[in-house]
Amino acid sequence: MSAENNKRTAHRIFAALNDRDLGGVTSYFDPGACFYGWGPQALDVHGYTTTMSELLEAFPDSQFPIQDVIAEGDRVVTRWSMAGTHGGEVFGIPPTHRRVQIGGTAIDRLRDGRVAEIWEVFDQLTLMQQLGVVPTPEK
Repeated sequence: MSAENNKRTAHRIFAALNDRDLGGVTSYFDPGACFYGWGPQALDVHGYTTTMSELLEAFPDSQFPIQDVIAEGDRVVTRWSMAGTHGGEVFGIPPTHRRVQIGGTAIDRLRDGRVAEIWEVFDQLTLMQQLGVVPTPEK
C-alpha cells in the first residue's frame, strides 16, 4: 500500500474512534496485531478493545483530534490529542468530573493496508496531574 493510503487508514481509525465505533477501529487491524506502550506487555486486539472501551467509558465525551499524520513506507506516525471529562473510573481512579487534555503519538506498521503493530506514547503524567492524583509542580 502507498504512504497516502496508509495515512487514510490512520484518519479512518481516528474517525471511528471519535464515533465510539471500536468495531470500525478494529476492522483496520490485522487479526494478529500487537499494541505496545500501554503496559508492561503487548496487547492483542482483544486487549486493545478492552482497554479502549474502559477509556471511552471513563471519558464519555472524549474526542481524539489528529494534529499530524506522517507516512513513509509501511509506517504511519500520528500525533493526536484527547480531551474529555472524567466521568467514570479509570486506572482505579474514581470519577473526578474534571476536564482533561493530553497529547500522544502512535507509530503504526501496516501490512497489506491493515495495522499489524502500534507503538503508542501518551502523556500519562499530565493526565494524572489533571485528575488530581499527582501534584503539579509549583512555578
